[in-house]
Amino acid sequence: MKKPSLPVQIIIGLVLGIAWALLSSSMGWSDFTIDWIAPFGTIFINLLKLIAIPLVLFSIIAGIGNLSDTATLGRMGVKTLALYIGSTVLAAAMGMFIANTFNPGKQASEEQLKINRLAYELWVNDSEGVEYFDDIRLLNDPSMATYLTDAQSALAEQQSNEELNAKMSVLQNKKETGPLQFFVDMVPSNIFLSFNDSLMLQVIFFAIFFGIVMVMLPNAQMQPVAAVQFVVERIRSGGAIPIVIGGGHNNSYGCLKGTAQAQGNAVNCLNIDAHSDLRALEGRHSGNGFSYAREEGALGAYFMWGLQENYTPEYIWQYMEDHDEVEYLSYEDYLSGEETMEATLIRVESLLGDRYGIELDVDVIAQFPSSAQSSSGFTMEYVRSLLYRLDTEPLYFHLCEGRITNPTDHAHVGRALALLTADFIKAFIFEE
Repeated sequence: MKKPSLPVQIIIGLVLGIAWALLSSSMGWSDFTIDWIAPFGTIFINLLKLIAIPLVLFSIIAGIGNLSDTATLGRMGVKTLALYIGSTVLAAAMGMFIANTFNPGKQASEEQLKINRLAYELWVNDSEGVEYFDDIRLLNDPSMATYLTDAQSALAEQQSNEELNAKMSVLQNKKETGPLQFFVDMVPSNIFLSFNDSLMLQVIFFAIFFGIVMVMLPNAQMQPVAAVQFVVERIRSGGAIPIVIGGGHNNSYGCLKGTAQAQGNAVNCLNIDAHSDLRALEGRHSGNGFSYAREEGALGAYFMWGLQENYTPEYIWQYMEDHDEVEYLSYEDYLSGEETMEATLIRVESLLGDRYGIELDVDVIAQFPSSAQSSSGFTMEYVRSLLYRLDTEPLYFHLCEGRITNPTDHAHVGRALALLTADFIKAFIFEE
């Protein structure tokens, strides 16, 4: 027998759901349905929401980012917003039509309808500035006294419902807003809050804006960052751990941004590095990948392990002093014995928790061929040991800044990177 197509399966599911709702209601099985069947429906809806926002976000970004003709951006943005608004209006109209046609509330028992009406009248009487929408007054009917206690209980339950109160507050606020509030609400102040609250219009606006910015950037700047971000996001969304090897430390921006988008929140990060990479924003990701990630809400708490004091300018020291979520172990503190590895591991766990990204810039290792090779730094053995001793479920691993200038470096760098990558895999992926 041929398997039904997906649309047919969906329709069958809808029909079965309606049939079960009618049967359980008539047979008095509502409590069983609420306790044992409704949770699966909630999980299914949550999964749909989980898929919908990333799908819309990255589809729009990818679509706009692939455009070569910037003249079409405006038309695409208008069409996207018009399609969203049009589909929203259509859905609302269909819902109102079906509700007014079938009047689902009238299927309740006569007794329940009276209780609901009494609860409504009690609420109107207790609410300042609220008026009745009709001339019916059951509270004045002495025969309704038997239902009054149930009505008061129903009203108290509704008034203690946090979700309902939140919706009422939103509606009240909308009554007090101006005619242009719709456009104000379209622009997000924090895109991760928009993800969390499923504010789809704000997500679409951000996706269009982000895609336009990517198109306007020169290809030399856009393509590497976009590629890293895209790949890391896809890997994290699939539940795997991205391992990014090679390139400059500017790719930390793409790693953090992609991971943050996959998770829907800012990412904590451990950077094993002789440099802070917190340089000022200057229109390019060079020595400031973490600065850009923090600026855009992708980087949360940040710990630097092995920071060389002589490489760090005064304004970065001041920045770290002003931000409690940024901490470090300087290489000089390690040399002086002021802080042991065990003590630093405790500080890392306290600041970053048990889930964070791991960045390893090989210039933290003494004499390692790199773009900013250090004459003094940790030994290879120290760094390998550190990877094994981190107590975390890593979000990603970024190994960067190795540089090859001669055949000797080629062999040394290749073997060292292979060792560090194998150490990470053994420590965190095949640890059991």
